[in-house]
Amino acid sequence: MDKQTEKKSPEQNSENKRENNWLVFSMIAGLVLFVAGIAAFLYVGREKFSGGSIPWIFIAVAVLIVLVGVAAIVIARKKEKHQPDYYTFFIMGITWLAIGLPLKNPGLWVMGIIFLVIGLVNRDKWKDRRTWSGLTPVERNMKLAAIIILGVLALAGLAAWYLSVR
Repeated sequence: MDKQTEKKSPEQNSENKRENNWLVFSMIAGLVLFVAGIAAFLYVGREKFSGGSIPWIFIAVAVLIVLVGVAAIVIARKKEKHQPDYYTFFIMGITWLAIGLPLKNPGLWVMGIIFLVIGLVNRDKWKDRRTWSGLTPVERNMKLAAIIILGVLALAGLAAWYLSVR
């Protein structure tokens, strides 16, 4: 039987529900701790955190990071292995390289080069992409609207940066 058509027993379903419930509970608990840490930070003030007192905001962030890491491990173990989309690596590489060079940030442009090389080396494994002509009119309009909105936001950000530097 194929894995997709295979039916799960009631025990497996209840076990999956328990794991999902635990995951949801831990994420909510982490979020509550994070919000409590921010509230404590805002209530007490920055001056009170310096010196010998405990920096609750940093503890809350650390707990949240640990919970997200645990959740990622649990989710990664449950999922089946899949082939990555190397075209996405290629696009990420171009983007990070294009952002890192003008910002003179070697971390960004080096990671951009790494992603770009990974994408190009595995060019034969790129997944099929739909072309613009393959989209329905509604999808074309949605993509065009998204491109225009993002372009306007990018130009507004550049204008704001230019005005703040001047």
